[in-house]
Amino acid sequence: MPLVVPLVVILLPLLILPGVLFYYDVTPKIAVLLLGAAAATVFVDWRALRQRKWLAWLLAAEALSLIISTLVSAHPLLSLMGSSWRRLGLIPQLAVLVLAAAAASRGFTPKQIFRPMAAAGVPIALYGILQYFGWDPLLPSAAYRVGEGKWEIVRPPATLGHASYFANWLVFVFFAGLFLERTEKGIWKVVGGVSAGMALLGIVLSGTRGALVAVACGSLYLLWRRRPPWRRLVAPAAALAVVLILLIITPPGQQVRARLRWASEDVWGGARLRLWRDSIGMAIHRPAAGFGPEVFTAAFPAYESKALARAYPDFHHESPHNLFLDALVSQGIPGLAIWLGLCIYGLWMAQRGSKQDAFASAVIGASLVGAIVAQQFTAFVAVTLLYFFLMLVLVETPPTLPPRRLALPVAIPVAALLVFFGIRLVAADGSLEAVHRAVNQGRIRDAAVLYPRAASLGMPADLWYSRSVAQAGARTNNLTDRWAASQQAMLAAQNAVRTSEDPYDAWYNLAALYASRNDFAHTEASLRQAVKAAPRWYKPHWMLAQILQIAGRLDEARAEAQTAVDLAGGKHPEVAQTLSRLSH
Repeated sequence: MPLVVPLVVILLPLLILPGVLFYYDVTPKIAVLLLGAAAATVFVDWRALRQRKWLAWLLAAEALSLIISTLVSAHPLLSLMGSSWRRLGLIPQLAVLVLAAAAASRGFTPKQIFRPMAAAGVPIALYGILQYFGWDPLLPSAAYRVGEGKWEIVRPPATLGHASYFANWLVFVFFAGLFLERTEKGIWKVVGGVSAGMALLGIVLSGTRGALVAVACGSLYLLWRRRPPWRRLVAPAAALAVVLILLIITPPGQQVRARLRWASEDVWGGARLRLWRDSIGMAIHRPAAGFGPEVFTAAFPAYESKALARAYPDFHHESPHNLFLDALVSQGIPGLAIWLGLCIYGLWMAQRGSKQDAFASAVIGASLVGAIVAQQFTAFVAVTLLYFFLMLVLVETPPTLPPRRLALPVAIPVAALLVFFGIRLVAADGSLEAVHRAVNQGRIRDAAVLYPRAASLGMPADLWYSRSVAQAGARTNNLTDRWAASQQAMLAAQNAVRTSEDPYDAWYNLAALYASRNDFAHTEASLRQAVKAAPRWYKPHWMLAQILQIAGRLDEARAEAQTAVDLAGGKHPEVAQTLSRLSH
């Protein structure tokens, strides 16, 4: 047990496997989480946890809430393992709770957790910094570059998949590094100082405003708790100011300046205010248990407002981008209450502090403050969720009872279940990557043989496969392969309307394939299903207007074209041109 949690703390943010797995930055992390939790199950000791009754009750309540919300979910299978963008469904979240319970019952000290955090922070922060400066041996830089020319911005994701997740994770690393730099000697003191500095630089270069505010709020909390003489802060503050000024005014800071310009033009954080309002409206429809974990992408379009759709007509929202609204939508009012309880518990216990180590409790409190602030603007991923719960574990004095293992009749089935899901996930993702290679290489018949295996292992990607194999067929000159690609694309498209996390997009893709075959009846039917799934999305209305025009149903076509123009928000002249043609 002393090694399981620290290993997970290091490997969870570190591991990515591009070229080996299709979801190379998500699946390895979830596999580490599941296998680590499986190893930790035998060390959960509820007798020791009873000494920390509030934490124990909160962990149990969160587990029960997740199970109930999954059982009554709008998409139960999707809620079980989660969506492809983060895989944070019921099973992975229960794995986080198992690891937290095991760590709590075994009495980890702050050093035992902060050391692996800082150790992981150094190489990952360095990787993100190098990405900013144009060196990336693993990932295509085009994936995290936005804009063109002078105002192009770079938002390095490092190993976390997105700049926001990278920066929010670095908030934990920053405070862990501060703790080690202050309390350790020798190599760990150096690691602490380096990790804190690199974490701060990584956050700045990521351009993530929420993480910067989080570090500032956590630092203010730490200063308030410790109240150091102000003269001791002058030198580090001045050094930090000089570094930031040099970064901004020198050529290497061009992307930072571009990001500042973008931020000044988007003071309110893009779609967030409207998204939060619509998420509350959505939650009202299922207040008791929510819509289930990880179903926001599929369920939200039915509740999206016209104002949000018009402002961001080409954007699909994967979460409410807010910790508490995410809990409210996915788990209902009980889930929101539990998460409020977790945050209050953590901050209250940090404020009470430990007389033996007041500085540690202050740093843990600062980490919690930073994490809570950061998560007001984005969603948890596996690594930030686990780190948050580990802060809750550290915030209270460890148990004094000698630990004992959980009864094996309970631990072994739980561990076996977690191992099963972990191995199955990796096997499915590996199979999907083999399909990906075959499609990219134009081996359409090989892809047709390989894809059913990935789908049978519980990782259907029918919408992606349909589009990818259709594009591969369009590129080939072999008529047999082209026909096979067409058949595969249609079959996958028909399956996608049942399996996709984005049903509205799946129906739209199916309509496009039917249209390419001049099957107007099925095209219209598919488009109307897309409209039903996402009534505020302009594209199916626009395509439907064109189909109705061909069918000679001009009044209906004009009505759909007018709806498309209204929902496009003036951002697509070609949509207005369709209405103009129909009006003459």
